[in-house]
Amino acid sequence: MLVLSKSNPDPFYKQIEDQIRTEIMNGRLKSGVRLPSVRALAEQLNVSVITTKRAYADLESQGIIVTRQGQGTYVAQVEPERLLVEKVSEIREELFSLLERAQEASLLCEEIIAMIREWEAQRDE
Repeated sequence: MLVLSKSNPDPFYKQIEDQIRTEIMNGRLKSGVRLPSVRALAEQLNVSVITTKRAYADLESQGIIVTRQGQGTYVAQVEPERLLVEKVSEIREELFSLLERAQEASLLCEEIIAMIREWEAQRDE
């Protein structure tokens, strides 16, 4: 079940993409599983058809899903490990960008590590 959040800085189409990718990475969506139609997913999530169409188009261009004309949209034959490698790379880029911003603000490594520990403590609650 996909859940969209207005407090998430990512646009809805990106949230949809990320959640479907995560479901595949975690093995909850297997290769060959039929996904809801663009229209059905838009109704389910209460977003525009354009939003779901964009998410599906991006996932299809990445080889994660495949649309068969007249049959529907399915999870493609994809290795979850590949998706994990791609996600780690994406996170690394975002983290390096944040670290550059922290450096520009003259934050010390110890302060950044303290923030990470604070995040871990909140997560574990």
